[in-house]
Order: sequence, then C-alpha cells, then structure tokens
Amino acid sequence: MKSFKIEHKDLANIASFCGRGVSSKPLVPAYKMLVFSLSGGTLKVRGINHVFGVYDSISDVVGDDVEFAVDGFEFNKLIGRLSGELELSFNAMDKRVLIKADTGKYRLWAESPTNYPLHDSSNVSQVLKINAAEIKSAIKVASTSIVKDELRPQLSNMLIKNGSNGLQAAGVSNFSLSVLGPLNGECLADDVEVQVFPEIFQAIGGFDGEVLVYQNSGLSIFKAENGRVIAQQKSLGPFPTYEAIIPKTCEHNIEVSRDGLLGSMHRLIGVADGESKLIKVSISGNRMSLSASDIDSGSAGEESMEIVGEASIDITISGTQMQKMLYAMLAENVSIGFNSHKSPVLIKDDESGIVSVLMPFTC
Repeated sequence: MKSFKIEHKDLANIASFCGRGVSSKPLVPAYKMLVFSLSGGTLKVRGINHVFGVYDSISDVVGDDVEFAVDGFEFNKLIGRLSGELELSFNAMDKRVLIKADTGKYRLWAESPTNYPLHDSSNVSQVLKINAAEIKSAIKVASTSIVKDELRPQLSNMLIKNGSNGLQAAGVSNFSLSVLGPLNGECLADDVEVQVFPEIFQAIGGFDGEVLVYQNSGLSIFKAENGRVIAQQKSLGPFPTYEAIIPKTCEHNIEVSRDGLLGSMHRLIGVADGESKLIKVSISGNRMSLSASDIDSGSAGEESMEIVGEASIDITISGTQMQKMLYAMLAENVSIGFNSHKSPVLIKDDESGIVSVLMPFTC
C-alpha cells in the first residue's frame, strides 16, 4: 500500500477545481473520475470529460509515488466534511483508497487509471496571451447574449479574436449580441480565433494572473500563471460573423441612467407576459416611457423617466435580455441608439468598452 500526507485545505482546493471537469452520469465511466498522480513530491490531479479537461498540481507533497482514480463527486463530498492533515493510501489489489483524518478512517472505491483518456497536447502553438481578470470580464459580458443552441453549438460559445478596435470578446444569439473590447491581451499569431465553451466558464473562475492559450489541430489549452490548466476541444464549426449586425450609425441617440433603466426593467418584468417579458419603449422628446402587461392575468405597469437627448420612436424589446445587458455594464449612464422599430437597438457603455445589440420584437 502506497500513501502520502497532505493538508486538508490543499487537497480540498485542488479536488474542487479539478472536479469541475468530471461528469455526473457519463457514458464513459472514466469521465466521472478524478485521477491523482504523485511523483517526485508533486501531486498532479485531473478531471476529464468528453468536452474538456481540468488539471492542477501541488508541489512538496511527502509520500510514495502513487497513482489512482476515484469518483470525483464522492471524493469531493467526503473531503468537504474533513479537516486537518490527511493521509491517503491506495491499494490496487483492494481497489480502495483509505483516507485517515483526525476524526476517523474513510474508504472510497478507487482503481488504477489504466487506459484512461488523455488529451493530446503535442504540436501546440501559443496563440494568445491575456490576463485572467480580462477573460472573466469577457465571460460576464458575452454571457448576456449566450444561449444553449443544440443545432448551432457555436452560438453557445464565447469568441476571442482581434477586432476593429483590438482584441475583443463576443457572445451571439439569434436575438442579441454582446461585445467587450479592447481587451488587455495580445494575439501571438495571425487570424487567431479562440472559441471558449460555456462548460469551462466556471473553471476559468479559478484562474489567476497571466493566461497563455495554445492550440493544435484538436485542442485549445489555457494555462494560468497559478499553474492551473484547462484543455478544451476546438469547435467543429466557425463562429457566426457578427460585425455586420452592429449599427454603424443611429438616427435616434439618447443617454439614460443605467441604474434607473435597470430598476424599471426589473419592476416591469414582474408584470410582463411571456418568457421574454416584452417591454414597450416609447420615446417622445426627452422622455422615455416603458410599459408592460400580461393579458392572461390582467397585470400591467407603466414607468417614465427623463433622458439626455431627444427622439421619437416606439419599439418593443425583451425586458429579460435588456436587464441582463445592463447588469454587465458599469457606467453611470448608457447610450442607446435606434433607427426604426424593426432595426437593431444599440446599447453602449463607453467606459467599460461594452457594445450590445438587441433585436426588437415586431409581432
């Protein structure tokens, strides 16, 4: 039996992070397992599923060289209830990992990870350098327009690429677009496009410092300065061309309090009909009126606010989508541009570099 000792907080931290890569009910049993490998004092842990893998390591771990795989959900559930220094022992013959803590001894089923899947990280080229905080900000903004789309999976992803104003990130759906840029980063190859799957958004939350992105024919690999790594399959199709959706000019341009408009959306959504929570926006002169109703329940609401600028337009938008976009913005005032009741609505936060486009409802 081979064993090693490790502090609970260190083990819980690495197991929790890598646990984001395991699946609860996979078709391939190995995809629900965390793999622990201790060699030369460095403990490496990985969790892999059919889409991506999460990797992390800890140095200066005292113990025997050993490798085993254990159910990721069961392991994290147990480790979360322990504390202090832990000793883990694995016996390949018994197919058990024994965990000794101050409170007692605990056993989980485990096995040697023979023929477990691995990502092919050969022949990679570095394509992008960006700070982790920038990726997290990009995810926050792009997520406001990302929806799950089984028929067009690219619409579920975030794109990072060089745009007209430098490095930018974008999220696109059939009814909205959100772009953040310029990002504080650098493309290290021509025509770089990195599609980031929503499945790894949560794991990227564990990144700190500079992030280097590598690609080969099948993978995009994200390596953070704090040693954490995510390997993700490359998308099978191109990301939608979105630049043409952004209006170049708008006939009607106004500025409005971000908090004021967000508050109105929040309240009117409570009485609006349908999943999209449609809100009618009417602008006359320097006043904006917003209204919503639900025919089935008889609920209705109206609000009005002062705006900077003047316009004359009636348009219906998704209150739910507008609320999501405003949540991601930080400026005190946001600018909104209209052309007609059938044309895309342009919402901008110039302070944060956020450009959002919302398609109106015309039915």
